Amino acid sequence: SRRDVHISLDNATTFTVQRSMSPFKFYHDLCCRMSFFSFAYGPNMEGSMAQLNLSLDKIIHPPRDPSRPMPWWDKSRLYLHGRLTASFDQCQIIYHVSMDPYNRTEEMKLVWFNLLYDWTNMHMLFKGPLDVYLNTESKYDDCRLLHLPHLELNIDIDWLCKAQQQSAHSKLFNTQLYNPANAHNYLFPCAPDKLPTIINSCEHDSYAQFRSENVNLTVSLVCNSDGMGDGDDLPMWKFYASTSRFLQKIKNLLSAITRPTRRGRLFRNLKPRKPILSRHFKVVNFHLDIPCLNIHYWSSASEEYGVQLECDHFRLNSTHSLELVPFVDQLKRRPRPCWSIDLMKFSLAETTIYLMSPQQSKQASISSSSKIQSNEEQQE
Repeated sequence: SRRDVHISLDNATTFTVQRSMSPFKFYHDLCCRMSFFSFAYGPNMEGSMAQLNLSLDKIIHPPRDPSRPMPWWDKSRLYLHGRLTASFDQCQIIYHVSMDPYNRTEEMKLVWFNLLYDWTNMHMLFKGPLDVYLNTESKYDDCRLLHLPHLELNIDIDWLCKAQQQSAHSKLFNTQLYNPANAHNYLFPCAPDKLPTIINSCEHDSYAQFRSENVNLTVSLVCNSDGMGDGDDLPMWKFYASTSRFLQKIKNLLSAITRPTRRGRLFRNLKPRKPILSRHFKVVNFHLDIPCLNIHYWSSASEEYGVQLECDHFRLNSTHSLELVPFVDQLKRRPRPCWSIDLMKFSLAETTIYLMSPQQSKQASISSSSKIQSNEEQQE
């Protein structure tokens, strides 16, 4: 992993210096505590982020290795190694659901209190109560969609690489002690003038064994029953008839294709488009375990007509897979993402369903007042 650099002092003297091509890697074990942390992102910021990346390309020289550039998630796996632990008194993540760069109304907000965050190799842990709010420019503004107290959220990431496929027939990796997807020490960048012999006219790729082809996610949400009382601090899901349309809008924005910024022959930028993380998934597993759950559905903001569901033990296990289906026509288009449900099962215990209406509440109040009057007459 060395390249030759020719330095000429004058017309007659030239020196050749060998420089290493191995990337700089950051090994860390960080621990921090914050009173408040806020992070915001959305499709309205993609233009400014693309302009920032173009400016960074003029400062940071691209690697001399002629291999295809890696996406940002593979670069982070290559450069960053270690553990990060953080404690937050309050942490909020805001996702803007609008293309307006000055948007302050259409957004989804995730708020944690007393959060403990732990990032290790291919594993993330969020421990703390979670509230999800939907802010809209309507009478449904600041609606608390979800409340999960004593939540423990675990996310396991499994990068699918060629090294995993070859490790089953090779003694290079011990899969019980070391994951071949993290074999960053076996990467050897090559100089343009020292490329190995290419077999079968294939494109040279120094990161072929490390480059991820897909990624599998396992998301587990568990609410601990310890500390839950009979008060208001219980898991609750509250939504209205318009909430499903708002969530569908968020789904479409997450899977949308970003707009090109200063790309094409006019701007002398013919680099291939960067891959999108939402198209990189292969299998996503969800596991939800809640000791008790209250679900409220209202037809309008007046909260007069609706349905209420109460259950003691709610469990949900689901598996979803993504397949990119190409278009069968003569146009040059990206494959269409197609999500499918491979597994879906859930269980409920001691479930009660109420139909809410203003007439029932009036009858309940009349019956209670009549009982009070009858009790008073008996006492007299």
